[in-house]
Order: sequence, then structure tokens, then C-alpha cells
Amino acid sequence: MTNLAGDNLINDYKEISIWNAKNLAKYRLVEKPFYKYLSGTMVDLHVYCQTNKYLLFFMSIFRSISFFFGVSNPLLGFIVWLSLIMSSELLLLYTVIVLASCIIICKIFNFNDELINNGLYPSNCILIILFLHIVQNSMFYDPIQGTKMGVILVILSTISILLFHCFANLLITKLKVVPMLLIPTMVIILWYTFCTFSSYFPNVGINTQTLPPHESPYNMTSTEYIGAIVKGVSDLGFMPNLYGAIPISIAIFIASPINLLNSWIGSFLGISISILLGLDKNIILNELIGLNTAITYSVLCGNFFVFNKRSALVGTFGVILTVLFYGFLKYI
Repeated sequence: MTNLAGDNLINDYKEISIWNAKNLAKYRLVEKPFYKYLSGTMVDLHVYCQTNKYLLFFMSIFRSISFFFGVSNPLLGFIVWLSLIMSSELLLLYTVIVLASCIIICKIFNFNDELINNGLYPSNCILIILFLHIVQNSMFYDPIQGTKMGVILVILSTISILLFHCFANLLITKLKVVPMLLIPTMVIILWYTFCTFSSYFPNVGINTQTLPPHESPYNMTSTEYIGAIVKGVSDLGFMPNLYGAIPISIAIFIASPINLLNSWIGSFLGISISILLGLDKNIILNELIGLNTAITYSVLCGNFFVFNKRSALVGTFGVILTVLFYGFLKYI
């Protein structure tokens, strides 16, 4: 679309922009192919539902989930949420409870409604939920410990939202940088440190058993190589098997075909570079290298920069750094 003088159409930049609530007042519903109503941030549905606060609240939960993929798309978030059934029904439940609590907290502190409804603020809770589910999984399945974990998640998420609000005012308005994962990462580090010195909560330390003997990645079969790449995409939705890459790919394609392409490229580059650098075959096949590099590449080539030759080079460099850091942190 273009935004020529006299046109009633809003340009594509404003249609996909979720940072400025003033864009909503300027937007006018237009006719377009059906699939375009589902792509991007589904802004037409967002505008259509402006008078229904309950529906906006409901959609903001799934927009928050989709922010993990860099796109505020409720359909993407809903499909990912449903796909969590394949991984953990409890994770599915805790995700909704905590995100709903965070949205209510944002309302209590009277944050800008648009920044809540588009999922930006509540999305800070996603990484915290996933981290605690991975490293303190046993707490989720005990009724008493599970209740305790629910309260902890709400508290940590509240801290994350308040910190994000403070940092966002500085970084977004002054430096034009969005601190998407910075704040929840800081909160996770604080929680990790607290649990290390606490006898009240299970330790979140990584298994310190002796690493198995190094196995050369050049012994990897073509089936294992392809499986490692597919696993990188499947892990984006925290799926328990490789078939999870199918619903995740469909969901990302609906929201952003470029993000889907970049996710697969990122996983491919990450696994390939890991092999070239000689990382342990077991690490490449069983851990989250593909996930990390898929996120790195898609963020650099689809979210922060327009996808072109230069951003592809930047993304490739980012993937190399991600693999190097992953390997370094694995062996220290």
C-alpha cells in the first residue's frame, strides 16, 4: 500500500507498527485479500475490536505469546499456545494465568492501553515462564509447590514489567532501541542467584556431571543433520518432537513468511557452523543451538533490519557469535 495525498489507505509501515497508538486513529479499514487480514499484526481485527475491551484483553494474551517470534499476531500466539499441549498442559495453563495476571497488573498501574493490548508489556513474562518450566520443572507438578510457583511467576513478571517500563522510557524514546529480552533476562539472573543461596526453593543450577567424551560432528549422518535443523525450528514452540516444526512453521508463515524463512535459515546456519567449528555432536543434536541461531537470524534479518544482502551478512555474523558464545558457556 501507499499513502499518497488524498488516499484513504495507510502505508505498510504504519500498518505493522505497534509502537505508536496514534496510528490506530489514522487507520481506515480497507478491502484486501483474505490472507492479508491474518498476516502481520492483524491490525484490522485490532481496530475492529477497539470498542470491546474484553476481546482486546483476550487477544492481548495471545499477542504476548507471539511476541516471542517478533510479531504481535494473535493467531500466531493462539496456534503456539495450542501447540504447547504437545509439550506440557501445565505450561499451557500457567502461561495463560500469568499473562492474564500481568495484563491486569499493567491496567492497575495505568500503563498505556495500546502497549498492553498489543502484547508488548505482558510479553516480558514469556521468557520467565519458559525458563522456570525448564529448570524447575518438578515444582509445576506438585500441588503445593505448583501454587507457590504460580505466585513466584506473578511476582517476577510484575518486577519485569515495572523494570521494562522504566527502561523502555529511556531506551525507546532516547536511543530508539527496544529492550525486548533484556529485562526478563536480568530478572532470570536475579532469580537464579537467589535460588543458589536459598534452601526454600529447588536449586536451578545446571547439571554438573562430567561431560561425556567428545564425539566428532563429522560422524553425523545426513538424517541427523537434517533432524538437527528441523529441531531448531521445532524448539521455537518448545515442541517435544520434530513434528512440532509443522504447526510452528504454519503459524509463523501466516504471520510473517519472512520470519519463517529466516528461522529456517538461522537454524541451518547454526547447525552447519557448529559442525564446521567442531562442536560436540551430542551438543549439536540434543541442545538448543538451532533455536538460538534461528532467533538470532530472524531478529537481525526480519525485525531489526529489512531482509537484504547486508542484513543477511549481519545475521550470519550474529549466528557465528551465538554459536561461539554457546560453545564457550557450555564448557566453562
